[in-house]
Amino acid sequence: MPIDLNVRISGPERLSEFEDMARRLGITGIAPSTELDRPTVVNEKGLVLYSRADLKGKRIHSLRKELGLLRRRVVIVAFPLTGVETSNWAAEDRSVDLLTLGEDNIGSTLKDSTAHMAKNSGTALEIQFTAFLQ
Repeated sequence: MPIDLNVRISGPERLSEFEDMARRLGITGIAPSTELDRPTVVNEKGLVLYSRADLKGKRIHSLRKELGLLRRRVVIVAFPLTGVETSNWAAEDRSVDLLTLGEDNIGSTLKDSTAHMAKNSGTALEIQFTAFLQ
């Protein structure tokens, strides 16, 4: 049951193109960057679409507030690794699903202590290969 949790689509009109590609690759679910009407949608072809949001706040207080608002609307909440304090907070918070290393934070590193906290809370690490390919 492979699922791609970070499908970047340039516009909602291209969603069906990505849905077809996912089915050809045997992927059963995707989390597109386009907004969905509901947290989870099953399309007419049986592909599951999961709503996803990336936290944008810079301080823990604003991140908590943002997380509270997003958690009601989306299935997957991701946090791009940045500073140690905010990354540790995200790693410990069971409401954050993914810690992300990608093109937006290419200079960031994942500390052993943060990885240990994420393991204990069930938070996964997402590595975006776009940065490596470019």
